[in-house]
Amino acid sequence: MRHCVLCAVVSIGLCMVHGQVGTVRFLSPSPIHCHGLVVDSMGVPIPDVKIDYIAPAFERSTQASSEGYFEFDTRAPVLVFRKPRWKSQRVRVSSLIGESRIVMESAGEPTPLPICPKKAHCVTTGGIFCLPKTSGVGVGDIPYTIDTVERQFTSASWFGRWRSMTHGTGTAWGGPEPRDQEVWDSVEFFETQRDATGYFVLDSRDKTSDGKLWRSVGRDGESVLYVGQDQEDAALFDRMLDGLCVIPPK
Repeated sequence: MRHCVLCAVVSIGLCMVHGQVGTVRFLSPSPIHCHGLVVDSMGVPIPDVKIDYIAPAFERSTQASSEGYFEFDTRAPVLVFRKPRWKSQRVRVSSLIGESRIVMESAGEPTPLPICPKKAHCVTTGGIFCLPKTSGVGVGDIPYTIDTVERQFTSASWFGRWRSMTHGTGTAWGGPEPRDQEVWDSVEFFETQRDATGYFVLDSRDKTSDGKLWRSVGRDGESVLYVGQDQEDAALFDRMLDGLCVIPPK
């Protein structure tokens, strides 16, 4: 799940955030101090860059100053520096030694997602994302909660494996960023910016250290993602995500 779920885990005293119990295994035993400057290719400071995944629990992000300077402590293994119209920069904390300089490249204007020609040809949860109906893929509703709506896309392989992708929306669903666990465990991180009738959208994908693929397309309050898929399984959902269209809000 993308939305925040609070629960007491008495045995280890952890708190689940975005459904990610396993993220604790990626954290360093003690905080690491990071400080430096975010600049462009000419060395000019970039103001107000968002820095994600700095810590577990609720301290998930911070922001560089209007002069591009950042300073914070983190236990995370990986950080992502993001700003609209700039290419996201994934950085290993172990490389941030002393005064660091993070160089970001211009990404230009985000590519618009297509407007849906007919709502009947796709499936939505009531948000603005609509996924094309695909032969061989079943759609099921996940039990409704107060502030979220979820649907799961599934398809069984000949050998009984189940492919699964979740589409959720709601006031507590979270932002456009993918989950911590996949980003921290990624080996080939790739992210592009899209525009959905004025909404900022991130299309992120990668492969984790065990060779499994994941992808997340998200905006504030809505996302579609799959995790832990083999290449042939991920290809099915990529066809759907590549065909994602937008229903403009009324």
